[in-house]
Amino acid sequence: MMVDFRISRYSGGNVATQVECQGSGRGGRRGPGAGAAPAKSIRHMAVAGLGTVLATVSPALVVGGLTATLLTSTALTPAYAQDYTTGELVGTVKDRAGNPVAGIVVTLTDEATGFQDTSTTGNDGVFRFPRLRIATYTASVKTPSGELKETIRVQAGTVRTLTFTIATGEEAGAQLEEIRVIGQAVSSTRKDPLGQEGGIVVDTDDLVARVPIARNITDVAILAPGVARGDAAFGNLPSIAGSSVAENTIYVNGYNITDLRRFIGPMNRVPFEFFQQVDVKSGGFQAEFGRATGGVTNLVTRRGGNEFHAGANVFYTPDGLQSDDTPDTPDIFRSLDRQTDLEVNTWLSGPVIKDRLFFYGLVSFRDNQLDDFRNSDVFFRKDDDPIWGLNIDGVLWDDDEFGYHTVTYTHIDDQRQIIDDFFRFDRDTEVVGDKVGTTTRNRGGTTDIVKYTGVVRDWLTLSGLFGNSKARFDDQSDVSDNPAIFDLRSGTTIRRGNFTDQIVTPVDNDERTLWRADVDIYVNNFFGNHKFRLGFDRERRESAEESSFSGGTRFVYFANGSSLDRFDPTGKYDNVEVARVDKRTTGGTFTSIFRAFYAQDQWQTPIERLTLNVGVRFESDENKNVNGERFVKFSNVFDYRTGFSYFPFEDQSSRVYGFAGRYHLPIPQNTNVRLAGEEVFTESFFELLGLNPDETPILGEFIGTDEVSPGGVQDARTLVDQNLSEQRMQEFILGYDQAYGEHWTFGVRAVYRDLKNGLEDGAIDRGMINFAIDNGLDVDAMKAAFGGFSQFILMNPGRGVTFFTDAAGLPADALAFLGGDPDGDGLVQVSLSAEQLGLPKIKRRYKALEFTAEREFADGWSLQASYVLSRLTGNTEGGVKSDIGQTDTGLTQDFDTKGLTDGTTGRLPNDHRHTLKVFGSYQLTDQLSIGANFLLQSPRHFGCLGVHPTDEIAAQFGASSFFCKLDANNRPSETAESRFTPRGSVLRSDWTRQLDLSLNIEPEMDFPGGVRPSFRIDVFNVFDTHDVTDRNEFGEFGSGAIRPTFGDPTGFIQPRTVRLSARLEF
Repeated sequence: MMVDFRISRYSGGNVATQVECQGSGRGGRRGPGAGAAPAKSIRHMAVAGLGTVLATVSPALVVGGLTATLLTSTALTPAYAQDYTTGELVGTVKDRAGNPVAGIVVTLTDEATGFQDTSTTGNDGVFRFPRLRIATYTASVKTPSGELKETIRVQAGTVRTLTFTIATGEEAGAQLEEIRVIGQAVSSTRKDPLGQEGGIVVDTDDLVARVPIARNITDVAILAPGVARGDAAFGNLPSIAGSSVAENTIYVNGYNITDLRRFIGPMNRVPFEFFQQVDVKSGGFQAEFGRATGGVTNLVTRRGGNEFHAGANVFYTPDGLQSDDTPDTPDIFRSLDRQTDLEVNTWLSGPVIKDRLFFYGLVSFRDNQLDDFRNSDVFFRKDDDPIWGLNIDGVLWDDDEFGYHTVTYTHIDDQRQIIDDFFRFDRDTEVVGDKVGTTTRNRGGTTDIVKYTGVVRDWLTLSGLFGNSKARFDDQSDVSDNPAIFDLRSGTTIRRGNFTDQIVTPVDNDERTLWRADVDIYVNNFFGNHKFRLGFDRERRESAEESSFSGGTRFVYFANGSSLDRFDPTGKYDNVEVARVDKRTTGGTFTSIFRAFYAQDQWQTPIERLTLNVGVRFESDENKNVNGERFVKFSNVFDYRTGFSYFPFEDQSSRVYGFAGRYHLPIPQNTNVRLAGEEVFTESFFELLGLNPDETPILGEFIGTDEVSPGGVQDARTLVDQNLSEQRMQEFILGYDQAYGEHWTFGVRAVYRDLKNGLEDGAIDRGMINFAIDNGLDVDAMKAAFGGFSQFILMNPGRGVTFFTDAAGLPADALAFLGGDPDGDGLVQVSLSAEQLGLPKIKRRYKALEFTAEREFADGWSLQASYVLSRLTGNTEGGVKSDIGQTDTGLTQDFDTKGLTDGTTGRLPNDHRHTLKVFGSYQLTDQLSIGANFLLQSPRHFGCLGVHPTDEIAAQFGASSFFCKLDANNRPSETAESRFTPRGSVLRSDWTRQLDLSLNIEPEMDFPGGVRPSFRIDVFNVFDTHDVTDRNEFGEFGSGAIRPTFGDPTGFIQPRTVRLSARLEF
């Protein structure tokens, strides 16, 4: 007799599904029941995948009129998505005709922790186990005379589904000779098929153990389609679906650990070995996730159970096995660089109180050494302080009346000191000279997270979270009394004097405190089935900073002063060496408050196999200045997230899905510090007559001063457009998945992202001059008052602004025209149109077509591949600026003045038209396996940055405009006329080609104490390609002189590197 049932793929690899008929037993919510001796076993094995599996079974078990025919399934039946740290198991009990069976008790057990719970099917035959931690569970159907069992793996943020089919009536005595699995179901190891998220979900014990990748979350994210590596200036962090590296959010166990100052990477460093699961969301994420216009990385840490486990591993990347033939350039000297990394992790886990209290602890010992040679100096770095993490899980309450309640405490400590010793260096002779000084860099801090979860009823769950993290980023130099000196006269940058860091930061601290509460409510048979999730969070961020130039001053030497015509239009200084004397100090403590409320419904509609996701999110942001006064507030910013998943065929072998949503990004703390602090920043120019013995300048005639920041706490009304609106992005997704055979799934997905609005600072000077022209005012007087840098405000580029300015700084006729200062507060309100400012609207559009193929690990091998055809264009990267390596998130020079926007529309730095990724593994024998990871990516495109030839205000920024003196071959030439060189139109990098391989050995030997060893070798960039990833985009110096090193490589793909590792577990 043949029986049909559907089985979907398990995201962690092979699944051995075992069903046994046993005598009846009775168990409560927790604790195993005492059953009778098992009857004849009924077993079948289902390989993780889609397709046909045959298994022989013994005669059906007759249970009081019900015959359990073992139709277990992990098919994509309707289910609900879960939260940051937990998953869910949802299933049905049906009869042979497909009708739901009510009143069946399903028991779920996790032997590792002693967890046991029950759920009784309703009239719809559905049972549900919400808020489950990552684990392998056994689900069983209890009847008066027997029990069926199914083993199933649950991951965080995903739903597993299970169907028991039982025979009744005349079929109770039927004899089954075999079970035939003929159904196919779409499932992806990456995401829940009822959601619309892009990205990848990785169990670190599975994929990361089989595929060669670096031990960091960035390289895991890079595996996902649509994720590219960002500029090296930002640490090669991920650019997700066209967004900048400063638009992502990172969570650990539901707590936000994103860098709050600039949104670049995590605020605290977490040991990679501490992670159990990494979930990268590249788009289409629901309303519970916010404060990101890029992507979300959700990390879940490891936990302990009822058995003690311990282990250690070691990872060693010796410099001696690393290729060192990456070429030097006039600007960059790297041939003597050396780097050696050693990492040793030890861990212990187990019960404190069996079935009630568990722990997992890990210590990561590191010894990272770096020798970094530059043109005129070298520093030797030592970074060897350990970091550690601890998880404690406890059961607070557990009974049928009050439910199941747990609490988890997570502590992470990454406090460390990095020591950099600086020495003089002569590049020509390659001789290391005298020691300059030492900088001690304090990094990291502590993170504490407490999370409560309560399953009150099958239809009601609660959760709450409190988290606090602190981090230091201060740099202490023992020669901080000496000024920073840079000499640009030779065409390359030479460090002079006796300093280590140009900016010293005796105080640089961040702190985040977060409260969060969520509730899940399940409602069935109300125009379909619903899971409502509602939540609220409140986040407080605080940053403290005191910084200045080393010695209080920075000296910069130029070959001429041709860019200083604003001080003397006669060209007097065009052929005179010039010294710039910079003064900058910043200090204060700054806070911001963020609140959010969201509500979402995953609605399994009455239309069969159609699920809708509908969500809304409201956020309120409040940023304060150094005096604790609010200078920006956004109230009830509205975002929506909607999506659908539809399975056209009953066997669920294919899926059509779509998504439309809007995302919002708050203002980073960097804006508070730079814009709303007491920053003093001036640049003064002098003739350079020569150098003193200590290489400080001998100053001649004073030329002029640019006042970048005037100092003192400015009135908030002078800093921000009074009609400012938040940064937001729109996203649309349409996709299709198709299962093929037992293990393959193919997919295609179209993605469109549009940055609808952005925030940047900009000078209002040009707008004020045009205001004078439009209103018949004294233009010369206005130019004298607003010469280029007089006032910057935070604005939405491309829109008009309303702000306040100093009444005393206005020309008399303009002050009278504006109505004077009737209230006597010294400020006057001004409104400028978008046309007067002359700034274009922010534009960034990402269009992509993703093709994916996935074969889950089965029969000893696995493979995943993706090809992405994409286009990323616009006039801003978003937040940061890869063109010049500017990490001043939210305050880049993109829209500082109109001339800087000329030529900015084009192929953005993170644009790669073609990207192919292939990775997988092959089990050669039980003891030997290999893995591979391959990347092929098309080049990045560059323009040429020089001095603006016609815009006198933009010219004051030096080499910051897309105009250069290039010849017909795009080489710098003093005889060439300055010409338009728009973004992405002049140069390009190389195609990136990288193949990584790994070999893993697990000896089959009997070791004392049950120790299980393994050994591994990873080789990155096996063919040692020297593909150029970045080039010098500056065709001129700030003086306007040509820069001969324009186009020279400044970044390369990682050279061939070998990592050796060993692991012991018991």
